Amino acid sequence: MFKAVIFDIGQTLVDYRKPMNWSELYRPAFEHIAEKYGYTFSESHYQNAGNVLAQYNTRIHPRDHEVSSTEIFTEILNGMNIALQDMERVKESFYTYFRQDCSLFPDVEQTLKALSVEGIRSGTLSDVAYGMDNVYALEDIAPVIKYIEYPFTSNDTGYRKSCTKGLEILSDRMQVKLSDIVFVGDEEKDMACARNAGAYAVLINREGVLKDYGSAKVYRKYRHVMVSFCGREYKESPVQAGRFCLPPAAAAGAESADDLGFQRHFGKDAVQIFHYYIVVFHFVAVNRDPCVLTYADSIHL
Repeated sequence: MFKAVIFDIGQTLVDYRKPMNWSELYRPAFEHIAEKYGYTFSESHYQNAGNVLAQYNTRIHPRDHEVSSTEIFTEILNGMNIALQDMERVKESFYTYFRQDCSLFPDVEQTLKALSVEGIRSGTLSDVAYGMDNVYALEDIAPVIKYIEYPFTSNDTGYRKSCTKGLEILSDRMQVKLSDIVFVGDEEKDMACARNAGAYAVLINREGVLKDYGSAKVYRKYRHVMVSFCGREYKESPVQAGRFCLPPAAAAGAESADDLGFQRHFGKDAVQIFHYYIVVFHFVAVNRDPCVLTYADSIHL
């Protein structure tokens, strides 16, 4: 049985409504800063900021090692004739600009609380954007951080995914073997990190779009997921997830991945989860007798 769950943050626990690649918003962000603090920036100033940020944009230039916000913003401020003593307020305004309108997904708090109640250890491992300090990166999970034993980011480990070092460091801190850890994320790099480290990779796919990112195993039937996590089967019930809709007969009687269309929909190595409750039930259902999940539990695969 698995002993811990580690979550990515962005688009896994928290819904960020800005694009994942911030490059089109560099100038608007600094225009916002100029208006807020009365700076006057020239065209060359904006170009300098954009060039520095593009250099550290991991969507364009992936890297394994994390870079501090101080290093990044020292370059930016020096090129824009802003005093280094203003760094903290510039950073705060920049990071806040991109975190506007973000919110926890509705199912997150109940899920983390359930894991905590059941004694399942939990943590986060999230790559920060442009060296974003934890005071900002973790603020977005503040309402649920009390349920998270190890709220880590790439600032804490010094490494970014898909490099496995961060997950290895967190495993060591938790004193839980990697093979006993489930890592939940939404991106291909999350799955690669978990898989290559020897943890169990679980993809949260809220869009309902095929994402063949790979995972620990291929499941032929729904009950196999439960067997893998909690060592027992469960009574199957109708399962529905957006356009991937399985009638009761298929859910109850299909004998193969082909029958259910799993490989066609989810990819040959993908285990995709559309709702956090299934992650909770993977762990807590072992304490139920019989282990029964109903349609009302909002199970989405």
